Amino acid sequence: MISIVVVDDHQLFREGVITLLDGSDDLQVIGQAGSASQAKRIIVEKKPDVVIMDISLGTENGIEVGRDLRATGSDFALLIVTMETAPQLFQVARKEAEVDGYVLKLDAFDELERAVRQVASGQKFISPTLASELAYANDADDGNDGLTPRELQVIVLVVEGYSSAQIGEQLGISKRTVDTYRANVREKLQISSSSELVRYAIRKGLVTA
Repeated sequence: MISIVVVDDHQLFREGVITLLDGSDDLQVIGQAGSASQAKRIIVEKKPDVVIMDISLGTENGIEVGRDLRATGSDFALLIVTMETAPQLFQVARKEAEVDGYVLKLDAFDELERAVRQVASGQKFISPTLASELAYANDADDGNDGLTPRELQVIVLVVEGYSSAQIGEQLGISKRTVDTYRANVREKLQISSSSELVRYAIRKGLVTA
């Protein structure tokens, strides 16, 4: 059973997410918080496997909360669920709070559910929608080079060191489909080596150097 704490300053959103998550046999919400101070207390006390947190917590900042909790030695996977699509915020969240996953509130619930399971297992997760936004934002001249959101997501996971089988498990698709995405990426970007793919991902802001 994966234990979860949900942190968001909008009660209606919190309760909706909790209701949906509790409908899954392997997920259990053990706490919720509407402010940074509540979040810190509950997370230290409950010791959840996964913390779902918004970046905006009223006048407070979810990234700072995550960073402060990391500094105390609290061991949990941090999954950001937010409306914020700014690439700069994503990079700050990854660097300062060691975020394990990033999901947009615009995404379907299935994406959130999949993200929770993946970060709980020690893997990373990035919303396909956000991956596309990052690519566009970091190179307005050539957009996303014809890559689909799913292909961009595969790039992130490849650069993070995951095999095709692991990527397939995370995205809910077959290894063969992942290999097809990887081949499409190489063809569209006209690259043949892993180092070239890493450089592309860094330039696009999909990963940090």
